Amino acid sequence: MRHGFGRQAVAAALVGALLSAADDTAVAQPATQAASGNCEPATVTDQLGVARIAKSAPKVNFVSGVNENKACPSVSSACRSKSFLMPGDVVLTGETRSGFVCATYANAKAVETSGWLPAASLETVAPQPVTADAWTGTWRRIEAEIKIKQAGADAVEVDGSATWGSYDPGRVKRGTVRSGSLSGKVTPVNDALFMSDDPATSFEAVKEGCAVRMRRIAQYLLVEDNNNCGGINVSFSGLYVKR
Repeated sequence: MRHGFGRQAVAAALVGALLSAADDTAVAQPATQAASGNCEPATVTDQLGVARIAKSAPKVNFVSGVNENKACPSVSSACRSKSFLMPGDVVLTGETRSGFVCATYANAKAVETSGWLPAASLETVAPQPVTADAWTGTWRRIEAEIKIKQAGADAVEVDGSATWGSYDPGRVKRGTVRSGSLSGKVTPVNDALFMSDDPATSFEAVKEGCAVRMRRIAQYLLVEDNNNCGGINVSFSGLYVKR
């Protein structure tokens, strides 16, 4: 299935700011206290900060939330995950709870992990301006790839493909892997862009066809689609790293 957005694709501003910081070595302190105790993966519309694991910190393990253990997040070994980060690793930060920060990270292989991290182990990273050339490159996550190249002074051309089931040998053998794709030319607005099959002015206004919104933040490309950009279960949504 091919979704071509063409030259009339619309760019839209996106509400969501980076965590501002005058001192990029300060402890990360996102403003919102998490009510549920669950840490969900970062989404395009979240109010996100950017932080890195402090150089002074040792290996830092992710910590479970209340959905896995009602006593978490805490310093208890029962809450400690096997997944960990090393000094210098960059995360997207969200809500806070009991001295922990909800964080999302993707490694060089585009494997995404979300969970609680000790706030004291994080240093905030000052936001950087996002120019048109900051979008360019080949971005990937598990079962999806998006290529972006400049198309003039401010516009970019987007070409993406995604699958569902390509890591399942049985589906590959049966020929039942599902796929989707998108393409178009669009002008980003600051750190955001919006593309749609429909001539809509916002992601929420799209009634039919494929709609995608993206956000460039730190070293990541954060993407959300409306689950209408390919076969059943095919999605472009997620956190991408540059190949």
